[in-house]
Amino acid sequence: MAIYNDISSQFDGDCFLQVDEKTSNSGLLELQKKLLENTLKDQSLAIYDHSEGINVIKERLCSKNVLIVLDDVDEIEQLNNLIGKDGCDGAKSVVIITTKDINLLNQHGVDQFYEVKELNPKEAVELFNWKTFKQNIPKFKDFKNLSDCVIKYAKGHPLALRVLGGFLSDKSIDEWKSELKKLEKKIPDMKVQNILRVSYDKLDDVNQGIFLDIVCVFRGEDKYSVSRILGSDAIIGIRVLQQRCLITIVENKLDMHDLLQQMGREIIRKECPKEDGERSRLWDPTDVESVLTRNSMDKLRLLKVYTRFYNNFKVDLPMDFELSSFELRYLHFLKYPLISLPTNFHANNLVELNLWGSNIKQLWKENEVLNNLKVMDLSCSKDFVEMPDYSSVPNLEILNLEELPSLESLPQNFHKLKHLRGLCCSGCSKLKSFPQIKGNMSNLRNLNLRGIAIVEVPSSIRLLNGLEYFDLRSCRNLVSLSESIRNLRSLETLETLIVGGCSNL
Repeated sequence: MAIYNDISSQFDGDCFLQVDEKTSNSGLLELQKKLLENTLKDQSLAIYDHSEGINVIKERLCSKNVLIVLDDVDEIEQLNNLIGKDGCDGAKSVVIITTKDINLLNQHGVDQFYEVKELNPKEAVELFNWKTFKQNIPKFKDFKNLSDCVIKYAKGHPLALRVLGGFLSDKSIDEWKSELKKLEKKIPDMKVQNILRVSYDKLDDVNQGIFLDIVCVFRGEDKYSVSRILGSDAIIGIRVLQQRCLITIVENKLDMHDLLQQMGREIIRKECPKEDGERSRLWDPTDVESVLTRNSMDKLRLLKVYTRFYNNFKVDLPMDFELSSFELRYLHFLKYPLISLPTNFHANNLVELNLWGSNIKQLWKENEVLNNLKVMDLSCSKDFVEMPDYSSVPNLEILNLEELPSLESLPQNFHKLKHLRGLCCSGCSKLKSFPQIKGNMSNLRNLNLRGIAIVEVPSSIRLLNGLEYFDLRSCRNLVSLSESIRNLRSLETLETLIVGGCSNL
């Protein structure tokens, strides 16, 4: 609005339209009338339907130099009926469109974009103070610390700063303190939440579900990994969420503003406010542990038990722990405390298994076949002793066995892993041999055998004709590389071979 006020005098006519959700014929007609009246300064124009209205707009405005701001557009028909499919053609006309849906701008052929970023601290203070006190500093010193707390809560989100500033503008010190106590307890401000929720409510059921999955499980995760876990719907769904400004993607990592995450969690909490086990998703460690110990997870799809502060992290599970869901697609359990998976563990739909730092000794029975499993990470599981036969995971793409000090061998049917792209056995200090390779394994790009007890590299390594990275550092029992090196030279794709620290060479 400030920019509009600064530049509007440079045009023959101007209009700031709050479009909102006016998509009915009568709503569009009302907007068309206001647009014409404000830009032409003529109150006598008579139009009776929106089809007539757009023709009048094209005829009367498109030869003029006008400034038009269409605020909060959410339907392509709003643009088509207010500025036409080709926009206004005046030589110096400017049309500014604000929207939470970038796809609308693409559909309409808009060629210049500006994405509103989170405000820096100085900008946030200025916006909040002007909205609250109508000046650049608080009117009274008593409000200074309280203002700082509200600004910290909003974390640079312009909408939150405006809404909270407007709400608190006429409130007393005690009322400010009351509101802040709610925010400190992570009780969301409903005025902010209701506005943020508009974009969520316009999603279909599938994309709403993907958004809530990201809120609870996948914030900060790689978008390709998330798409693999959630299935093909997530490929376009993540794109839609980004276009609707509900998530951001930086270096392929999914992220969102804290207030949007809080909104998503509140949506889930309201599914069943009093019984956490009846909600579709859980994130609070206390709630998760309560549900796990009660074994009430019959429809579980995604389970992530994780913290960045893992040194003292511990979850106690009963020995008869059950995981009875047939729908489980993702299991990430940091420091899983039991020595085996539950006896009723159903892994038919499992796509990713991550048991970093677990007490696990063995996985499933030999007759199990997990066709959907793509990623397995058992790293730092000190007691893990035996990999299941590779034929049980025919579509595995990534296998991380890093730092497994009890692992002494790998199944010999390594060639069964036709889709494997990466294997890490770094730090498996008792692993004395690597299986012979039979057949073509052209998908394998990354092979890390750093620090294992291997004596020689099998000559069949030449069959890994897609290998790009091969790490043999610190393999102290490795006595010869001559035959292996000749075979590696035939691998035209190999970019990196590391053999430093092999003291017996």
